[in-house]
Order: sequence, then C-alpha cells, then structure tokens
Amino acid sequence: MKSTKSATRHSLLETALGLGCILAATMPSARAASDTWDGGAADGNWQTTTNWASDVQFPGTNANVFTSLDDATFGAGTGTLNLGTTINVRSLIYGVAGGDAGSFTVGDADDVLNFTTAGGVTINAGVTTAQALGLAGTTINLSTLVNSTTTLTNNGSGLLTVAGNLVAVPPVGNSLLTVTGSGNTTISGAITETGAGGSALLKTGSGTLTLSGGSVFSGAAALGRIPAAAAGFPLVVREGTLLLNGGTHAPDGEIVIGGVVADGGAGQNAKIQVDGGTFNVNNWLS
Repeated sequence: MKSTKSATRHSLLETALGLGCILAATMPSARAASDTWDGGAADGNWQTTTNWASDVQFPGTNANVFTSLDDATFGAGTGTLNLGTTINVRSLIYGVAGGDAGSFTVGDADDVLNFTTAGGVTINAGVTTAQALGLAGTTINLSTLVNSTTTLTNNGSGLLTVAGNLVAVPPVGNSLLTVTGSGNTTISGAITETGAGGSALLKTGSGTLTLSGGSVFSGAAALGRIPAAAAGFPLVVREGTLLLNGGTHAPDGEIVIGGVVADGGAGQNAKIQVDGGTFNVNNWLS
C-alpha cells in the first residue's frame, strides 16, 4: 500500500511539472525573430507586426542594446520605413531567392539604426533597384562589440546609398567597416568615431564606393594582405575604386591601395580617386 507521504510527494511533483509546462507554453520564445517585409498594414512602420510576413513580431529590438540576432528581408513593396525611433538588427537583406526587390529607404530623419555583430546590408544579385539607409539626420551605429565587422555588400545593379551618418562606437579595440560587391555604394553622410576604440575601412569587390560627407578612420583592422600581416591599417582599398567627392577625409595611419586577394595571387587594379573635398594623408601611402 502506498504511504500518504509518498503520495503527497508524487502529487507535488506532478503539480510542479504541470506548472512548468504551462509556463514554458506561455513564455515568449528566445529564438531570433527574423522576418520578411510584406507591408501588410500599409502604414510604413517597422514596428507594426502585420507589416511582416509572420504577423507576429517585427525583426530586431527597439531598445538600444546592440544584441539582436534578427535579420530583415525585403522583396516586394517600396517606400520609406519609419523605425519608430530605434531599431537594433543584425542584417538587412534585399532580394528573396534570387529575385528582385522594391526600392526602400530604411529609417527617417529622427531614427536610429543599430547594426549588431557580424551584420550589415546584403543586396543580392538580381536586385535592380536602388536602396537607401536613412535620410539626412538618421543615425546608423556600427556594432559596439570589440573587434567587430559591419559589411555593406551590393551585388545588385542599383545604387546603395547610405544617407544617414555612420558612427563607429567600439569601446576598445577596433571596428571595421567593409564595403564590397560588384555594385556601387555611396555614403553621403559623415563617418565618425565616438567610442574609445578605433575604426577602419576596407574596400573590396569591383564596385565603386563614393564618400562625400567626410570620414575619420584611426584603427588597425583593415588588412593589407591575405593571410593577414601582423597588423592592419585604418584604410585599405584592396579592389575597385574609392571615390572621394566632398567632405574632409582624414585616415590616421598608413593607407594601402591594391594588394592581393589571396596570398600569391594576382594584384588588383584598385584606386583612390579624389574629385572633390579634402584627402589628408599623414603617413605612408603604400
């Protein structure tokens, strides 16, 4: 015959397990909420959940925490998206399964867009439309993670324009901005540093990167060769063209043009072209 104490113990255990199942079912999932924009609400607001295919949750977080692992994908639709002040997201991806995408401006004049670690923008081949990050007045912060990389990739035939101000905010170490792809990218906003660490720019891919709002780079994260040398540089134009067309650009350290993509491989026909603004070189140009 089962003792009363044993029966009571089993009853408490079953109750606890039942409560645990209820809590697990009602607690929000910790998975990333990556999603695809479909504009279902037709209001242009990022934080309206029914503008996203799942109709459940918008990608990213609206707190200034730089921790989101969410990606936002864009296919059909068009227009300027209001972020609702602040959005943290890992990546913006344009073109679904090799298809085209509408033309979007992500962020309006008073918005803040924070990219988290290993994030950035990817415009896939097959996208023919122009894309924009922000307007004048939008703030675009790169990841605060130490030695992080944010990558802007344009493999489409339309222009990628970063009209907002790009800010590197590494607390220590280096922040690297890589611009790559066969398509062209223009950064018309200013590129600044606000963290205690340094920032650097690496240009790869055959496309042209145009800077017209001024820039500051003082870090050592851009690599001059592959495999990496012992130290990097604040500015490396390994492939394609860096076109300066306005503003003051003041990299603090050695500037590298060309190099090889793979060790022992062919050199690249990279160049820096100054059409306007000021280019201050305070060290070696190699």
